[in-house]
Amino acid sequence: MGWRCARAQGLAGAAFTGLLAFALHLLVDFDLKIPALAMIFATVAALVTREAWPREEPQDTGAGTARRATRAASLCAAASVLGFTILWVIPRYRADELRRSASEKIDGMVRSGADMSGKRGDLEVIRAQLDAAVELDPSDAQAWCDRAFADSLWAFVDPPGSRELGTEAAYDAGRALRLCQVIAEFWIRRGVGLDMEGRWLKAGDCFVRALELAPARPDCWYYQAYHLSLVPAETRHALEAADHCLRLDPDFRLAQPLRQRLAARLQQPP
Repeated sequence: MGWRCARAQGLAGAAFTGLLAFALHLLVDFDLKIPALAMIFATVAALVTREAWPREEPQDTGAGTARRATRAASLCAAASVLGFTILWVIPRYRADELRRSASEKIDGMVRSGADMSGKRGDLEVIRAQLDAAVELDPSDAQAWCDRAFADSLWAFVDPPGSRELGTEAAYDAGRALRLCQVIAEFWIRRGVGLDMEGRWLKAGDCFVRALELAPARPDCWYYQAYHLSLVPAETRHALEAADHCLRLDPDFRLAQPLRQRLAARLQQPP
């Protein structure tokens, strides 16, 4: 039995080291397929269990006590992993899937140039998904940002409620910014919400911050142009921002009609 115990101890030590590294990897790379990784974890743990717990109980009382203590510790560790998976991993995995699905729908509608006022049903589904995502995982900054985006899009369906929706969008973007302040999109979403509330000057600070963080992103210049276009006196600066956006991305769909409107406004007699 000596060779068997030595083999079991060696296998257990190697497996423990590998599983520890594996667990640390899971914590920093959450987008992997969790069920498949959990199956690998369970398979390796089962191999170790088979080697470490033979059917024959040892005759030595001291060794038997130590083995029972090891078994109890292993069961406690397994229960902890199971509880961690059920209470922490699975809710966040579900939240990320809901957010990802909603984000893909929003991006598809924006890229297609669809009339948002006729997308009530789609936007209701998107908002419900994002509500569930932030409830399951309040620490997901991107989910709060996407929720702010959905709030602003809902204003096309409910124009009279634009100010209230702007307040919601600014709040949601603020939650995202409290979690992370170096993502330009979060500042854009807060700026859009503040503009919807009528807080133009404060919104401008948000768009300037977005440009500081990502000066090469065409959408940052587009939102800056749209923000400036809300004040007629800033039309020329708005047109310059729209031109810069189109220089970065000539196919930026939203910037093209905005530039046309701004150019037409400048051509009008004072």
